[in-house]
Amino acid sequence: ATAVVPGGGVEAAIAAMEGHGDRADVQAKGCLALANASFSDEGEARVLKAGGVRALAQALQGANTDVALAEEVCDCISNLAGGEAGLSALAAFKPWPAKDAKDDETGGLDGLLGALEPLLEAWPQCESVRECVEAIRGKK
Repeated sequence: ATAVVPGGGVEAAIAAMEGHGDRADVQAKGCLALANASFSDEGEARVLKAGGVRALAQALQGANTDVALAEEVCDCISNLAGGEAGLSALAAFKPWPAKDAKDDETGGLDGLLGALEPLLEAWPQCESVRECVEAIRGKK
């Protein structure tokens, strides 16, 4: 992550995710890159500044049909939720993709949890999904 962050890897990952929104494999690899970058304070700041939370929200839309994507997006969300700046960005984001939710219910950690819970139903065996849902529930 130390060479990727200053080398523009975060921005490249987000650009790839934005350019290939219909490709679960690209979304999963992009989430993996963002998750790895977000382990450091510098990387977390870069992910947040570059629009990483928005990219994660878009990736969540396809995670119900692809367990690898669900795993990677949840790992990245968990990493970000572990830091103060990341948690603040997740809590401030709106709208998270949510099924059958009103507009005022799609923001913040409640909205994020609403977007994550269907993943728990779709992939109950996925440890990353379970841990992510538990982490967000614990932050509320």
